[in-house]
Amino acid sequence: MKWGKFRPWLALAGPLLAVLVLTAAPAGVKEGELSWPKWLVATVIAGAGVLVAVWTPLVQARTSALAARTTRATEREAQAEGALHKLPTRKGKVPLAAEVTGRALLGIHESIPLPSDTSMAQELSAELPMYVPRDIDSDMRTALEAMKKTGGFVLLVGPPASGKTRCAYEAVRSVLPDWWMYMPDDATTLTELVTSEADLKRSVVWLNEAQKFLTGSAPLKAATVRQLLADTSRPVILIGTIWSSTYDQLRTPTTTSLAEATNPEGDTGDLNKDSRQILDMARRFSLGGWTQSEWDRAEELASIDPRIEYASRHREEAGLTQTLSAAPELTHRWEQADDCYGQAVITAAVIARRCGHPYTIPEDILRALALGHLTGPQRAAAGAHWFSDALTWACRPVHHSGGIAPLQACAEMVGQVDGYQVSDILVDHTGATSPAPHRRFMPTIWGSVITLASPEACFSIGIAAYLSDMPTQARRAWERAAEAGHIDAMHNLGFHLAEEGEVDEARTWYTHAAEAGDTDAMHNLGVLLTEQGEGDEARTWYTHAAEAGHTSAMNNLGVLLTEQGEGDEARSWYTRAAEAGDTGAMSNLGMLLAKEGEVDEARTWFTRAADAGNTGAMYNLGVLLAEEGEGDEARAWYTRAAEAGHTGAMYNFGVLFAEEGEIDEARTWYTRAVEAGHTDAMNNLGALLAKQGEVDEARTWFTRAVEAGHTGAMNNLGMLLAEQGEVDEARTWLTRGVEAGHTGAMNNLGMLLAKQGEVDEARTWFTRAVEAGHTGAMNNLGVLFAEQGEGDEARTWYTRAAEAGHTSAMYNLGALLAEQSEVDEARTWYTRAAEAGHTDAMNNLGALLAEQGEVDEARTWYTRAAEAGDTDAMYNLGMLLAEQGEVDEAHAWFTRAAEAGDAGAMEALIAFLQRQGDARAAASWRALLDQTRLE
Repeated sequence: MKWGKFRPWLALAGPLLAVLVLTAAPAGVKEGELSWPKWLVATVIAGAGVLVAVWTPLVQARTSALAARTTRATEREAQAEGALHKLPTRKGKVPLAAEVTGRALLGIHESIPLPSDTSMAQELSAELPMYVPRDIDSDMRTALEAMKKTGGFVLLVGPPASGKTRCAYEAVRSVLPDWWMYMPDDATTLTELVTSEADLKRSVVWLNEAQKFLTGSAPLKAATVRQLLADTSRPVILIGTIWSSTYDQLRTPTTTSLAEATNPEGDTGDLNKDSRQILDMARRFSLGGWTQSEWDRAEELASIDPRIEYASRHREEAGLTQTLSAAPELTHRWEQADDCYGQAVITAAVIARRCGHPYTIPEDILRALALGHLTGPQRAAAGAHWFSDALTWACRPVHHSGGIAPLQACAEMVGQVDGYQVSDILVDHTGATSPAPHRRFMPTIWGSVITLASPEACFSIGIAAYLSDMPTQARRAWERAAEAGHIDAMHNLGFHLAEEGEVDEARTWYTHAAEAGDTDAMHNLGVLLTEQGEGDEARTWYTHAAEAGHTSAMNNLGVLLTEQGEGDEARSWYTRAAEAGDTGAMSNLGMLLAKEGEVDEARTWFTRAADAGNTGAMYNLGVLLAEEGEGDEARAWYTRAAEAGHTGAMYNFGVLFAEEGEIDEARTWYTRAVEAGHTDAMNNLGALLAKQGEVDEARTWFTRAVEAGHTGAMNNLGMLLAEQGEVDEARTWLTRGVEAGHTGAMNNLGMLLAKQGEVDEARTWFTRAVEAGHTGAMNNLGVLFAEQGEGDEARTWYTRAAEAGHTSAMYNLGALLAEQSEVDEARTWYTRAAEAGHTDAMNNLGALLAEQGEVDEARTWYTRAAEAGDTDAMYNLGMLLAEQGEVDEAHAWFTRAAEAGDAGAMEALIAFLQRQGDARAAASWRALLDQTRLE
């Protein structure tokens, strides 16, 4: 007996024994068996009562928990046992990979027959021709060797009959012969195996024709595959094959604008989400046409296997595996049919499959579609048994021996045909010579398939219709399946209705699916409710999905909780999702941590998400690093995000380069962001061009941004037009900006009106901007009042703006106070403005200090302003230095100010030169001064 099974129960032994001893002791005393002191007996009895009262509920709770755990374990064992019964076994056990040899079991196409008269007939397999090594074999087997330690997923992608399955089988037989071979027939069986926690260590999971698992009636979930591959100490290797066309189709995002707006960085309600995530987990190997080196290897085997020799002789017609699978004969039978009714039946089967019907197609569908491909005369000439005769013809093998035929009858029960399967080679065969040359069909054909198919089949038909851009037909198919209780169809129908804007209907179907336990539906219902402003309801459904392990729901719940101010709860859910591998949650957790000042932690999560390919995290990491002063690192991440298509990164790159004065680079990145539709970039590109004097170009980009609804661009366009003298146009655009609520436009409209003499109107708009918190408008209102002689009002508004940090207001307040002889107060505000970099304030502060005899301090502020390019300060500094006898220094500053066009400095320089006896230089400056005054 293994103690491990009973270990949970042993946890109860201590408490139980304590209770038993303390309850037995009083009984012993009563019977005279023990001679304890009475005080001790009383203590024991009291203690026993307490222990019984305390331990009894604990024991009961522990017992209940253990019973529930045992029940769950029993249920999991039963689930695993049920799943195992659905799998191919050998002597009642899952076989080793080396023991699996059946062609049909593996899903390898049937081969053309082995001639009975071949000399090697006894040594060759009748089912499988000799294997011709493929170019990818070495790389694929190396990958499998590496995966033996950690597990993984290998996927072979290529057209039908390209040799994918045989290639995969030979690799497994070579590298993993002693691994268990699990061959589930559908996603449900695989999911049951995983959720039952069956021991799959050192197992190969065979997913031939992976599209069956991704688009069947109960599609495989990405979370299931992640769970399967998560424990690298118990490696599992998935090996799958898939058609190239299906691979591309299932990796194409199908995203609703509703979900995208709600969660741009996380799960966006994409019907292909699970398929794409599963396919992205795989190490992909592609098989296409046969290369020369592969044909050379085939030639080496041709003398041994006559089937290889036959395929080599017909290499101009098809690839080797296609010929071995009788692809040329199959297509010839279909295209050059000598039986129009048989051809119509094959065409019907091909169309049904292309419309998403599962592999086995019932006779009703074949008959209905075949009739649609018969001409009037052909219908008239048809005999009573035309359909059964056509089926017989279509099921006839293309070779005299062997079983390869366009159609094959299928049955679960002996003697009862369920339907017919058509060769994959024909399903994939399109082109001018094909009786079904394309993959798009009239709505009537879709309608026939949907009407006659089973509700379960309608689920996959709906997917095919949706991916074929036939939304009406997708809806009809999913409605049939959903009304029959198909949970995944309910979810997909809800998704489609949300996409079409039918929110109430979408909500109904999402709710049905969610109440049936579909976590994707719970999540998407949360998204829908969030968009509708029903945050509490959304929270409920997000929570249900999150508690069931849905990582996108955890992430979105975090987003919702953040918006509701519950940062700690949000952090908890973000962390759970992030630790489960959700990159959107990693990025969101990073943002939350950054806002809370936990920069190092934020950086860690941004980096993890960015390394996993999340472009939003790359961008956010760039922002974080830029704020930390790590410009080079920030630039590196902006580059990665921008090159991955993140428009915000392109825009920020433009901002970064513009701030560094790299105008051409800034222009390049703004342009790239603009081309991707980033409206802020349009506005900034306009501003950049305006500064460069490219007014027409600037006007164009401002206009484009305006047309996209950018209110800042309305303001900027108005200002640009005002500078160009187009006052009426400027007023129009500023007014539009104002009406859109842009406070800068209110302020600028006020300035425009003030310049036009419309003082009352200007005051109105300045006041509105002030009420919206615009400090520049406070300052401008002060200027307006000062110009109107209302000094007290001006002082009030200057003070408000100055206290809010507006440096020009500090300067203006200083000037006003100086005029009112409040020198100390003036000095205070000049100093604050000067320290904030305001050069006029530096100059005026210098003048004030000079008047107060604080020459050294005055000189300091004059110098700071002069070095910043203020010509008045250059002149004043020159005068101060001249008074101090520092003639050469004074001369230097007068010259700099004069060269910058300052008339006062020119006059001072002329006087200085005359005193120095340099009449020629003085005359030259006099001429320049006169010219300046004339201009």
